[in-house]
Amino acid sequence: MPAQKYPVVREEGDGLNGSLWDTGEFSDVKVICQGEQMSLHRAILCRCPWFKENFEILTGSRYEIKLDRFPPDLIRCLVFFIYTTEIQHQRLQLSGLIPRFDHGTFATLYEMGSYFKFPKFKDALIDMGTTSLNQLASSRLSGDRFKKSQIDEILAGVKKAYAGSMYKQAALRSLYVAFFTQHYSKVREVRYFYQAIDPIPVFTKDMKESLGLSDEEWDNAKGDVKCDAKGGKKNGKKDASKGGSKDGVSKGGGSKDSS
Repeated sequence: MPAQKYPVVREEGDGLNGSLWDTGEFSDVKVICQGEQMSLHRAILCRCPWFKENFEILTGSRYEIKLDRFPPDLIRCLVFFIYTTEIQHQRLQLSGLIPRFDHGTFATLYEMGSYFKFPKFKDALIDMGTTSLNQLASSRLSGDRFKKSQIDEILAGVKKAYAGSMYKQAALRSLYVAFFTQHYSKVREVRYFYQAIDPIPVFTKDMKESLGLSDEEWDNAKGDVKCDAKGGKKNGKKDASKGGSKDGVSKGGGSKDSS
């Protein structure tokens, strides 16, 4: 199965830059990540504010930058975007599971966008995440609830989004809250959902606020699911699915984080 393509905006001249990325011809800077070396070009890397700032303080005819904070595959993904304005998902080599979308890796890439002070990269990732979530929602048969494995996939990203600074992760958090709010009527049918998000209290708080539920109403909703699982009364409490289950998700709920 071919790797999945995500729509991103291309800029004029990407073909030339893509060729320079592939060949390393005329390179004037080396980026070394955990022992792996990339031959790159300062004039192109300067599109990213972090690289531009570092080049301004470095001296010499040839430059060398060591980056060991993130895995080489993800650094290559960032650099490829700098050169082409594309996020080429197949280059991530996610354990041979391509084109499966990995929300944990997605959230790490978003963290990189903050670290490298690169808002364009973060915006492109939000577009990609939105597309992936919408595809996941539309892949369900009409009326089907989500599977435990699907919830686990998404929560891998949620956990990383909520492990980082709210100041820098707000748009990513909003993306996930908006998705679960829109599909809450189906997600809440999976008892595991409540168990899985309990260790993420800030996400739970954001979900309550997005749905307009009090603590009591949230607890009642959890109780209804337990009753359903045991064959007891069904949805005797207030319907907590104000968000509905409309397929599709917009790009977050509004708050825009700092890069």
